[in-house]
Amino acid sequence: WMVRVAVLGAGPCGLAAAKCALDEGLQVTVFEAEDDVGGVWRYRETDQPVRRPRFPLAEYHAHPQHHSHNSAYRSLTTNSSRWMSTLSDFPLTQTGDNSTKLELFPSHSAIVSYLRAYAAHFGVMSHIKFNSKVTRVEKQPDHKWRIHWQRQSTEQPQPQPQQQQQQQQQQPQQQPQQDDACSAEFDVVYVCTGMFWAPSTPLFPGLLQFEGPIFHSHYYRNSDELANKKVLIVGIGNSALDLSSDLAKAGAKITLSVRNGSVIMPARREDKPVDLIVLSFHFKSLPHKERQKLWLGQATDYTRIFVEHGMPFPPRNPDHAHYSILKDLDYPKYLETGQVRILPHTISHFPGGNDVTFNNGATERFDAVIICTGYQYSFPFLSDTELPKGMLQNRLDLYRRIVHPDSPTLCFIGQVDTIGSLWAVGEMQARWTSKVFAQADKDGVPLHDAFGPAKSLSDEIESHTKRVEKLQAKFPMLVNYMTYMDSLAHIIGCMPEASNHPADVQEQLRKGPILPVVYRLDGPHKWTGSGKYLASL
Repeated sequence: WMVRVAVLGAGPCGLAAAKCALDEGLQVTVFEAEDDVGGVWRYRETDQPVRRPRFPLAEYHAHPQHHSHNSAYRSLTTNSSRWMSTLSDFPLTQTGDNSTKLELFPSHSAIVSYLRAYAAHFGVMSHIKFNSKVTRVEKQPDHKWRIHWQRQSTEQPQPQPQQQQQQQQQQPQQQPQQDDACSAEFDVVYVCTGMFWAPSTPLFPGLLQFEGPIFHSHYYRNSDELANKKVLIVGIGNSALDLSSDLAKAGAKITLSVRNGSVIMPARREDKPVDLIVLSFHFKSLPHKERQKLWLGQATDYTRIFVEHGMPFPPRNPDHAHYSILKDLDYPKYLETGQVRILPHTISHFPGGNDVTFNNGATERFDAVIICTGYQYSFPFLSDTELPKGMLQNRLDLYRRIVHPDSPTLCFIGQVDTIGSLWAVGEMQARWTSKVFAQADKDGVPLHDAFGPAKSLSDEIESHTKRVEKLQAKFPMLVNYMTYMDSLAHIIGCMPEASNHPADVQEQLRKGPILPVVYRLDGPHKWTGSGKYLASL
């Protein structure tokens, strides 16, 4: 008898979770609703919302269970550099795709190719049930879980001739076209459904009366049908900056409706990714005030430019500020020429036609509206009694931000915010939980008791919640990448020990970036190539 683990989702965190569970000798089944790995990184131009302006918002609110996870757009690249956008024991350069070696911030297609290679290399692909949409996850009286899923037909558009050979080489075998319900029992469930698929959309008065295209950024695919149009974008987060840049390049006139200011963090300084500077051993060794100075110093120039062009000042306390990653460093030119305008006013209502009225009383006409207001937590397969507490406050009350305190065999992987590699965080979470479950099984401890007494779990959650409410109430699921990764690494036993390695690796561990690979230098399931890889950087 083996511990049976159900992994929900075959995106980056789902694949990493499956691999970590397999490393510990657990029996793994991955459920993926689509016909390929990649999750939100898979780009499709189908269901372009410009053609069906009413569909996205109205359909999601009416039928969220039928809503697509796909949110990739044609110009999408990672927010973190290619050295950070990787799983710890399989660097991005191992995909065999030379183009990825030239991109500081890999494209969605490079990421999907990488994830396919990762799944194939570690034998995860054979454990995936494709076209299998999980509909219910039910807790049983004996603490096990019954997973119900629906096998789905897949109707994909025919690839272009030049793509056929590549797709035949890279894509997994499609499942038979069936539409039947199935169920099976598991001991552990890893929820790896991602954070970027359930749009959080303010229901502005008169929203559906707007006669032009109006949709959440989740449904944006490309700039083709909005080129040279007048577009209102609501928000100033990562998506708002990405989409406004994409549309500006296509000749669109953009207005950003902004409620609060944000720290505008450039993704790179000249040709060096900023994450390699501020997520480094050198940075971690500095006193707190010097770290804050270095951190904010990366963003000072661009934040000032945005403020000069109408953005409200962001909070002075770094712990209270929102951070937006700017990948297009030509963006200030759009502001200077007026192609992008920042309006420090929010929408009051939609009076009709193509008009939009703002809270300062002004009314303007736009061809289209894109709402970039982020995402909300959504787990439609869980009953209300199994949903984590705190969701109404946009947080998940979980032990170490992972484990459901009332149902400890239900784990949420990669459901945190961080400035750094979310994949690496999810992978580390799965390394820890898989190790705990495997050890409990070996010791004969019931899996639901594997993390200790229920009170210790609830006490940790209560302590963390109080700290969050005091320090970062607006960002309750934000974790410090370096501190959080180290805390789990200490428990797992995979903190890097510089003295175990040659001088060139020691130098990286003294000053270099804290890449995911550093947590494979030592400890359980270490990667023998990690030192050589670090030394080559």
